[in-house]
Amino acid sequence: MKLHPYIFTAIAAMASLNATQTHAATINNACPAQVLVKSSTSSAITVDSELAARKLAPEFFGFNLNWVLFQRSLWNPNTHQVPAEVVGWLKAFPGAVYRYDGGGGNAWDWQDFIGDPATRPTLSFVDWLTPFKATFGPDEYLSFVKNVNGQAWYVVNIYGDTQGELQPEKMAVQAGQLSNYLATKQQEGLPNILRWELGNELDRGSTRWLPEKLAATSKLAASEIKRYEPQAKFVSLMEEYSPQADIGITASQYNRRLATGLGVQVDENALHLYYDGLPGGRPLTSQVGAICSAIADAKTVSPNRTPAFWITEHARVSPNAFVDPNWTAAWARTADLEAALGVADMIIAAAQIPEVKGAFLHALHGGNLPWPLFHKNSFGGGMHPSVVYWALRIMRDSMLEQVLPTTTSSPNNSKYLGGYDVRTMVLTDATHSKYAIWAVNRSAQALATRLTIPALKNLKVVANHTRLTDKNVKANNIMVTNRVPPIKTVLALTFDTAGATAVTLPPYSISAISLAKP
Repeated sequence: MKLHPYIFTAIAAMASLNATQTHAATINNACPAQVLVKSSTSSAITVDSELAARKLAPEFFGFNLNWVLFQRSLWNPNTHQVPAEVVGWLKAFPGAVYRYDGGGGNAWDWQDFIGDPATRPTLSFVDWLTPFKATFGPDEYLSFVKNVNGQAWYVVNIYGDTQGELQPEKMAVQAGQLSNYLATKQQEGLPNILRWELGNELDRGSTRWLPEKLAATSKLAASEIKRYEPQAKFVSLMEEYSPQADIGITASQYNRRLATGLGVQVDENALHLYYDGLPGGRPLTSQVGAICSAIADAKTVSPNRTPAFWITEHARVSPNAFVDPNWTAAWARTADLEAALGVADMIIAAAQIPEVKGAFLHALHGGNLPWPLFHKNSFGGGMHPSVVYWALRIMRDSMLEQVLPTTTSSPNNSKYLGGYDVRTMVLTDATHSKYAIWAVNRSAQALATRLTIPALKNLKVVANHTRLTDKNVKANNIMVTNRVPPIKTVLALTFDTAGATAVTLPPYSISAISLAKP
């Protein structure tokens, strides 16, 4: 079948890469050593220090809100509402970021998205649908964000329209007008924009802008936005692979040239990371390495400034996506237990890197397409969560604000190309009286794991273990609502004189273990 460009714009270009091509497949010294899982014959989780490596804020969790998919699957244009159950599930992520318009807005005029929905123009927004009205515009989006207690993020068009590229000065003026419009919405009680993301993937695909052009155009738009929102903060996309390698520009060269051109006016960065489904999604180890390389690039250009990175899109890619024209049969693989394992793995890895401020899952929709966060009930209407949703949910429910340096040791019984079965992390609160352990086990075997938290030596502790697990890694919730539900049990843990105890990580599992000092 013909691929839908809007849906796949984030990663389709990567499918043309040779599967052996990597960018920074190893972890460099720009990232903490704990990001690299240690190879071992046994599984272990070790807290290296009670001195926090970083703090996690509510905006660490986020969602890429692809407005076309969202409007078609979750938005009722008659009631101007999202299903109440969906709102409830999203409220479990207070402070989460919702990235609008999900990365597809390089050719749309925001003024076609405002005003009375009934009188908005009917347009061909995407080439895989007949023309339709945009009923989920900025006003509806901000109201939705407010309703779910979230934070707003706007990807602004700095490119042009459906006919092609327009003058940068014209696009900058439009960006300023949008900023002015949204400023009035703030006065009406709607959320402010946490970050403005300047364009979407203009370095790749059919646009292939050079870094100097992207920097210059971005700064023009940023200046106009600041005219109406002086406190505005901006983000620009760096490269996680080398889409311009054919003209001799590596990802690192692109990133450094872009950072040099942006200067201090646009001083935060984005990355898009898709993983675990070759050839378009490389093993997570490679993508984490790309984060570390991009951080190193930013530090090289501005050694006296601490970089800030946002993973504004991330998701598991099903194997042979894009290269197989009939890969629709594998769409379910983007929302199964294996996808949830990859997503949780990425969250844990990103949380261990202080420069990463947030990671936004692709994508917030409930349609019969790749990467659904929710599924339609088979009977009786309504929606229910995917396995990927529950993976994020059990982690968010157990999140504490401080990340402790945590070394993970793991075998590789699963033969995962990333080289490990287990990735883990330990969190604590400000008083170090509560702890949480996040863990993934990619293996088909239950793994007895040594857990060492020196601060808990000689203590007996009651812990709550919430996990997702199934004997089939391809299990999903599409047809059977609760095929892979959260399972909760209570553990009685005894820590020895070294602060060590034992926990079992079930096969094919995402775990969140919460405990408190007695």
